[in-house]
Amino acid sequence: MNLLLSFQHRGLELNVPGGVEVRAARPVEPEAAALKGAEALGAALDGAGFAGLLAGRRRPALVIGDFTWPAAYAEVLPELARRLIEAGIRPTRVRFLAWPGTLDRVLGRAAIRRYGERVVGEHELRAWKPKPGGQPDAEYAAADLRIAVFPDLPGALDALPAFDLALLLAPGRGPETRIAGVRSLPALAQKEQAVEDGARSAFSPRERVLAEAEAYLTTGGGAPNDATLEEALLALRFAPRPADAKRSLALAFHGGEGLGSGLFARDLDGLLEQAEEALARGEALNLGADLAQSTHWDPAAALASALCAWGRVILFAPELFEHEDAELLGERLAESPRLAERLHWVGEADELWAKLAEAHGPKYAIQAEPLGWRGSSVFPVPGSE
Repeated sequence: MNLLLSFQHRGLELNVPGGVEVRAARPVEPEAAALKGAEALGAALDGAGFAGLLAGRRRPALVIGDFTWPAAYAEVLPELARRLIEAGIRPTRVRFLAWPGTLDRVLGRAAIRRYGERVVGEHELRAWKPKPGGQPDAEYAAADLRIAVFPDLPGALDALPAFDLALLLAPGRGPETRIAGVRSLPALAQKEQAVEDGARSAFSPRERVLAEAEAYLTTGGGAPNDATLEEALLALRFAPRPADAKRSLALAFHGGEGLGSGLFARDLDGLLEQAEEALARGEALNLGADLAQSTHWDPAAALASALCAWGRVILFAPELFEHEDAELLGERLAESPRLAERLHWVGEADELWAKLAEAHGPKYAIQAEPLGWRGSSVFPVPGSE
């Protein structure tokens, strides 16, 4: 059989070896219909009475997700800015705050990929800056109109301060991240959603257990969110826990932009060095990554947690080999023979299947989430069950 993964813009088709049973509840749909972002946003705003909400407002604060809350922002943010300006708000006051903004600077090529050239080039865009004592960003607190734009994923609004309107972007099921719908959530519904979601951290992994399959395969979610390892690791937030330490985890992503930010590269190198030292001493890996208690998503901690929980972690990243960051990762694994038995980096599909066969033999079952993090969308999209 063939398995289509969300991968960059057109997807990646894998030929599954005979004897391998693949279970994929939410497959990628090559011809999945994607709505036009401006039209989908306009319908949601009109349905929420946006014109009336704007009356008398002059100081908006637009809080959007950083790379830990990916969505097709570039499809809707320019239209949202245009509507605000047409309502009489000065263009210089249309500012975007990336939340939680704790892990990377909102600058450069990654920001352009994430939010689009128009937003990055024409408006102020910066990371959310909370004040001491857990108080919100000063600009957000002083605004007379607070709008949140986030993906329609579990926990997306859990820790966000009060807002006037939230716009939730539902990801579609095509090979890349596109919009399948936009729904509006008025401020009154925020408390109801918080009660429904419970007190669990918005950044903790989902409580699912991989019990019946020997391996789990997920992806970075397709373009523009699988260009780096740092971004692709977000898929682990929604991955199940292994039933035992003999299971394998495989993460497929493009990797054409390398490992990610400089901060992540440093954290990753330190993590891998720490893991090799522990294994050299004959100790079980215990890297102190308690994601369930985290107040923000930490991709290096997510990889640390995966190395502790899974018997084998395989990074399937074909284009990462062509990036200069490949040298850093390759040298670290070459210097870490014990870690290299647990963490593998491959660039060809045949190598991926070979690594899985080494661990599980020629016949095994693999649970696949070809959509990556998009498979956890809470919004029913066209064609969904």
